[in-house]
Order: sequence, then structure tokens, then C-alpha cells
Amino acid sequence: PSGIAHRVVHGGDEFQEAVFLDQDVIQFIREMIPLARIHHPASLACIEEITKKFPEIPQTAVFDTSFHQTMPEKAWRYALPRNVSEEHRIRRYGFHGISHQSVMRQTADFMNKPVSELNLITIHLGNGASIAAINHGQCVDTSMGMTPLEGLIMGARPGDLDPGVSILLQHKGWSLEELERMLNQESGMKGLCGSNDFREILIKMEEGDTEAQLGMEIYCYRIKKSIGA
Repeated sequence: PSGIAHRVVHGGDEFQEAVFLDQDVIQFIREMIPLARIHHPASLACIEEITKKFPEIPQTAVFDTSFHQTMPEKAWRYALPRNVSEEHRIRRYGFHGISHQSVMRQTADFMNKPVSELNLITIHLGNGASIAAINHGQCVDTSMGMTPLEGLIMGARPGDLDPGVSILLQHKGWSLEELERMLNQESGMKGLCGSNDFREILIKMEEGDTEAQLGMEIYCYRIKKSIGA
């Protein structure tokens, strides 16, 4: 191949387009691990292995956050003390940008219009889920935030959640590791109805499982609520 491209989840606010992978970019990906603990270690391991086996082939990184860097500050800033936000890079970044951008481009082709003429609401549904508002071909808002936890209900993530829940559980003795595991692996549809496999959930619904039916109702309600917003 003439090149190898990596989908990397978190590019912070540093990257608005694909970049060649060099040591500075790799170091940046490593520094962003606290904001993408599940994804970045795997990405770095993949980059390292490919570099060893194919050192002569150039590699690029395409960041999921890049497409959302056109959001205005009113959409990405949290209402926290400015010095805290700036010191710890706390802001809304958005994810699934590669998917949202692809949907936008395919829609432009289907409608035979340039992307600059499109106003869209795009929805990425799967084990991870997000929604984006696109104005004249540029993202102006999205449902995910600083991490992939914010926004829609997902397979094993809760989506929007009062931060007081985490504070309460810490006061009850929960560790950060226990909280992180629950929020990333045990919540969402898995928490509501015991499975994050929608094929299983649909079968449960057909069998009359009330937890599966309620879980799907909540899931769809939150999507409709975000579209309305």
C-alpha cells in the first residue's frame, strides 16, 4: 500500500484534519490517554506494531474529533472556571466525526448538492452513539463532550448523566476504577436491560421482556429529544 491510515479517537483541539504520524503526533496521542482510556492505548499499540513491520510505509492519523472543531465556543465551552478548563483541557470535543462527515458527503452526492449548501442532523447509532448538527457543511454542535460518555444512551455508556451521581457513589465508597468501569462498560442499554447487543434486545422485546421494552423506549426517547434540541 502507498499509505496506512489510523482512526484515532481523540485529537483534542490540536487537529482539524488528517496528519502524518511522526513522533510529535504519537506523543500527543499518548498525552491524551486520560481523555480516551479505552481507545488510545489500543491505537498506540497498533501504530507501534505497524511501524515495526512496515517502516517504509507512511502512516497518517485521522481524528474523530477533527470534524467537530468548527463548533462555536458557545457550543463547546463548559460552564466551569476558565482557569480549570484551560489547565486540564476541559471542553466539549465531540466524536464519531469521521462517520458524521462521511454521512454528510454521501448525502451531498445523493442530493447532487455541494456540502456547503447542506443543513443536516446526522446520527451515528451503534454501541457508541452520537448526533451532530451541520450548518452549511460545518458541524455547529454535537452530543458527545470531553469524552465519549456524554450525549445519547449507548450500548454500555449512560449518555447524559447528572455528575452528582458520581459524587454520591464516591461518597458511598466507590473507587474511581469502579466508577469508570460502570460508566464505560456496564451502563446504557446493558444497564437498562442486561445486554448491549441490539439483536438480543429485539428478541427480548418480541418475547415480551418489559425491561428490554422500557430500555428501547428510553433509548429512542433520548434520540428524539436530542433531534428536537
